[in-house]
Amino acid sequence: MNKPETPQVGVWRAFRSLGHYRFVDAIWPEATFGLLIGAGGAALAIQSTDTATRIGIAGEVLGLAGVLLAVTFAALAFVVAIPSGGYLRLLGETNDGGMQKFLDPFLVAVGAQVGLILLAFGYRIFAEAVSNPVDHVTFACLGFLVVFAILDIAGLARQLVIHGILRAREAVLVEETEESGGGSVKRLPERRG
Repeated sequence: MNKPETPQVGVWRAFRSLGHYRFVDAIWPEATFGLLIGAGGAALAIQSTDTATRIGIAGEVLGLAGVLLAVTFAALAFVVAIPSGGYLRLLGETNDGGMQKFLDPFLVAVGAQVGLILLAFGYRIFAEAVSNPVDHVTFACLGFLVVFAILDIAGLARQLVIHGILRAREAVLVEETEESGGGSVKRLPERRG
């Protein structure tokens, strides 16, 4: 008997799958605004703050990142736990490639948020011990990840809306099937005699 193939999942695989999107779709709007607002804003903040202030900001980011991670996991649990078999078949028939591609944005968000937490911890620990260029580049990366992670929550909301639309389509299909007498329960012909 053949074993079913284990699906390839993970944060890095989800980030690599972004390469299958058009470039504009992969970077818009989260990465673009992350660079413009996050890294750009951090670069401006570097000019008017000292290292101790930036370390305090990184501490505030840790709290935010924890909340973002909790929201992402709650949404992921919701999306994974609820689908019926019919819904999963409907999702598999979409042009986008089914459930795994549907869940990839959640893994990208988890990866970004974990990266944000690790970078904020690292910044708080090492900012005073590294040279100014390293401090400044790291703080700019932290700014990018903060904005990217926040905007990625909006991207996840987009995925949840798609989820809702597909669930509504599934409900219509189920209702039509039941009305036409082709419900999920098949009746055997009566035996006579």
